[in-house]
Amino acid sequence: MKGIIYGIKFINPETQEKFLKVGIAKFRAGKVGLGVLQRGSSKDFYTPDYQQFIQRTWTGDYEDCRKMEWVLHEMFADDKYMPNIKFGGYTECFSINSKILRWFPKKRETAEDWLVRHQNYNIPKSEKSKNIS
Repeated sequence: MKGIIYGIKFINPETQEKFLKVGIAKFRAGKVGLGVLQRGSSKDFYTPDYQQFIQRTWTGDYEDCRKMEWVLHEMFADDKYMPNIKFGGYTECFSINSKILRWFPKKRETAEDWLVRHQNYNIPKSEKSKNIS
């Protein structure tokens, strides 16, 4: 089964609250943009309370996406963020200043290569804050 790992920026237009969400989904063939990650029959994204902007995506085997998501969540556990308004997936959110998106797999990178590079996911905080491309 094909999956997608994504990074989304959330902004509440009323309060200016901002944060990131990193998650996975089953890939939806024929969909683009927000439609790839569309949830439920109401055709909404996550919640109408926040504007949502896709920042990063990587598509591959669903199990590989799940493993990468777990590694990223572990690497950046100190950057976890609790949104003011709860929604499905609110526990997968990170501070807007987190460097988590910089550690996403590159478009042409294989899951195996990415997972090998990140097998020691408990990197020091000083490394997390470096500008990683």
